Amino acid sequence: MAYELVMHAVERARTANHKRAVVVAGGPGSGKSVIALSVLGELARRNRPVLHATGSRSFTQTLRRYAGRGSTRLQSLFKYFNSFMDAEPNDVEVLICDEAHRVRENSVNRYTPKARRDVARPQLEELILHDQFRCGVSEAYEDWVLDLLGLDGGEPSVWTGDGRFDVRVAGSPEELEAYLAERQAVSGTARMSAGYCWPWSDPRPDGTLVPDVTIGDWARQSNVRSERSVGEAPGSAFWATDPNGFGQIGCVYTAQGFEYDWSGVIIGPDLVARDGRLVTRREESKDSSIRSRRSVGDAEVDRLIRNTYKVLLTRGMRGTVLYATDPETQDFLRDLVRVRRAPEIEFEDEAG
Repeated sequence: MAYELVMHAVERARTANHKRAVVVAGGPGSGKSVIALSVLGELARRNRPVLHATGSRSFTQTLRRYAGRGSTRLQSLFKYFNSFMDAEPNDVEVLICDEAHRVRENSVNRYTPKARRDVARPQLEELILHDQFRCGVSEAYEDWVLDLLGLDGGEPSVWTGDGRFDVRVAGSPEELEAYLAERQAVSGTARMSAGYCWPWSDPRPDGTLVPDVTIGDWARQSNVRSERSVGEAPGSAFWATDPNGFGQIGCVYTAQGFEYDWSGVIIGPDLVARDGRLVTRREESKDSSIRSRRSVGDAEVDRLIRNTYKVLLTRGMRGTVLYATDPETQDFLRDLVRVRRAPEIEFEDEAG
């Protein structure tokens, strides 16, 4: 229905010589990007001027690799939100903005000439669309996450399950990884991600990755920093989609814009439970966007850290496994997740 609505709006706008904006909202895995690519493919087939844009390098590079495979023309259809600073009216007949909640205040970056900075328009005006925010695959789970992180004025509440989404608290990072590996082997994709509380190192001179994320005796590599793969580890843009991405710990920059069936989230020391609620600790963050901008106030840093975990906690389409490095936070999460589960049953094949 959404596909037909968009196609109908395109035709009406063309014949009426009047611009239209259509917002398609939905949770992870609900098919928004499938709709976007279906519209793109059909309009391109009709030789209509159409482009697809996102605010995520990883997402756009993945689309260029897979959706545009083997065709330079198709690859050129995938742009970024900041690609339209020089756009004139009616340059593009249809612009499909995927992950539209990532629209920025403007398209200026460090390479933009000063003369252009002074006259920069809001990115929203360059794209001409309404904003959109992500919802979780389970509305109840999405609300629970917002309350847990204190992002919508609510208070942390107990998760008792809704029959649609699986939430668990692992007792250790080893347990978290083992559960996800089992789920991936049986039913779908799984990834591990963490708050930005550990270094993000370049590969060693011998080309191996540094196990930056260390918790006790358990240590794993962060996802690759560059676009190029390192050994079997995929480049940063493909951590969420390449099967070999499971072995590394993703971050907000490589997870945002993607969904996978099972999500493991390690909550680091930048977000801890104290007196019945989660509080942020700026000094524990290794995110350069926070550490390099000392002029950013504590309230802004608090919002950035909480939103980082909102992204990580809403990547899973079937379930999320949590682990906190801070003992008090781990106990806090265990008290909140109270789901009675049926006993696990092992099935034998016909051979017994």
